[in-house]
Amino acid sequence: MREVLINNTDGKELFYESGRKGYFIGALNGTIPQIGYHIKDRMCGLWFPPHRILGRLEWYDLKEEPLKFERFETLPVSRRVVLRNADSATILTFLMAENSKDFRIRVDTVKPLVCRMVLDSTRIWDNDVTDHIVPVTHLREVSDGLEFEVEGFIYRISTFGGRVLIGKDMNLSWVLDGSGELRISDVNASYSSFRDVLSIKERSRQNQTIGIFRIRRWVKNMLYDFVMDTEKGSAVVAGFPEYPWWFGVDIYFTGLALLLLDVPGLALSSFKTLMEFLVDGVVPHEVNLDGRVIFSGRPLESLLQADLLLKLAPFVSTPGELREYFYLLHKAGNRFLNASRYPKGSGFVELPELEGEEVITLDNAVAAFVFAKSMYHLAKALGFTKLSREYEGMIRWYEFNFFRDWYDPEQGIFKEVLGGNKLKGITFNQVFPLVYRLVDSDTAKTVWESLHRKGLITHHGLKHSLSLGKNEGYYGNKDEKVWWIANALLKMASRNYGLPIRYDLDSLFEEDLFSKGMPGVIPEIVGQKDGCFAQAWSALYAPFIG
Repeated sequence: MREVLINNTDGKELFYESGRKGYFIGALNGTIPQIGYHIKDRMCGLWFPPHRILGRLEWYDLKEEPLKFERFETLPVSRRVVLRNADSATILTFLMAENSKDFRIRVDTVKPLVCRMVLDSTRIWDNDVTDHIVPVTHLREVSDGLEFEVEGFIYRISTFGGRVLIGKDMNLSWVLDGSGELRISDVNASYSSFRDVLSIKERSRQNQTIGIFRIRRWVKNMLYDFVMDTEKGSAVVAGFPEYPWWFGVDIYFTGLALLLLDVPGLALSSFKTLMEFLVDGVVPHEVNLDGRVIFSGRPLESLLQADLLLKLAPFVSTPGELREYFYLLHKAGNRFLNASRYPKGSGFVELPELEGEEVITLDNAVAAFVFAKSMYHLAKALGFTKLSREYEGMIRWYEFNFFRDWYDPEQGIFKEVLGGNKLKGITFNQVFPLVYRLVDSDTAKTVWESLHRKGLITHHGLKHSLSLGKNEGYYGNKDEKVWWIANALLKMASRNYGLPIRYDLDSLFEEDLFSKGMPGVIPEIVGQKDGCFAQAWSALYAPFIG
């Protein structure tokens, strides 16, 4: 795959370059913007988890005039930025090594220039930490550049061409008379030339994405970019810039995407890594790349993993390993379903009206039904006769009660919550029963028509929610916005029941993938409206194009 994708319209949009040990997030003009919700103004930059290493990057000519943005290019395994001053162009090529903490910027220019940098020492986000800033210590000159230390980690800055001047407060200036290369790496990372680092990564990616049509090729390429390694395993992170770590629900939906895109090995490693972080036997909600569980898991994050495990079963190496994961999920399910067949706890959509320890939400109820079905098939395949009968009994209970408890015939939709005050608004959870084929065709058709009539399904797809008011936080007001994961679920429901999608959502997906922001990656929200500019679970839409 040698195609180059270009954006020459907005240098302030974001891009990433990543490997399995680190990532860089910058603006298309080659700078590091001060952006961040989880850690205020500090989510971009060069990250070698658990630390941000570089917090400022700017490009000037010798008259201290900033170089102007001309275009940005996404290549499969590197990124290029073309900048210009009055009479010449400068090309910056950003490259992260695939398997080591080794970041490069190659500069091709015929004119002298200055790169302004600031070393940084921000720790990866942790909800229990109030101050994420830790000191840079022992900044010193060495024979081939500079070294500095952050909490016992030693990093090295090397340049090939030009000279680096040390200023105050960790400010550095890289002065170039012509072309050159900047390398920032872990002190133990072995050296390879820029060409060799690039070639190794190119060969790997060509093998991973060969022989598939254009949209799938770029979506798969993005998912490979999102793989991060820790001591406990490798898994696909959620999204850039705000969620470069692991989530229980994201790994489920991304796992489905990986299976449909014919990448079962990566789906399995993501599942297995997530299962290394169970807390009190439950799949966690968030795990950062320092191996810290940030929030405990919600019911559907454990329950839906059974569906993923059932689909992954042919790729699990041994029956013993499959049994191990079956029992882990069996115990997790018991924690949520022993007291009630409908689990209590916050659901998927993260709105105040649908959160709390006692709330019973539609998506969690669907997840429980799906859990029973999946565990029945797994138990039967593993020869667990007693457990298969127990799960068969659970299925019968859901088949008898689910429709009666959750369907509202007057509205022609499902209830969002069970018991208590009736919720005034609706969310994209409405399609969950259709995604998993839990209702008959007539009910599915009625719900489909009702969601169109109420305005939850529009020309941009399936809205996150309607009439649930302002929601504070990273996304602000979620009403009216459309997540690509919701549109993927809409496509799944449509195919299950032969229901028509009246709008050209495929063209919107292609536009978001190739014509907005960083080309070649798919955002979290349709039209790039807020959210992450690159989001893993949005890839679930790609297999349903056409």
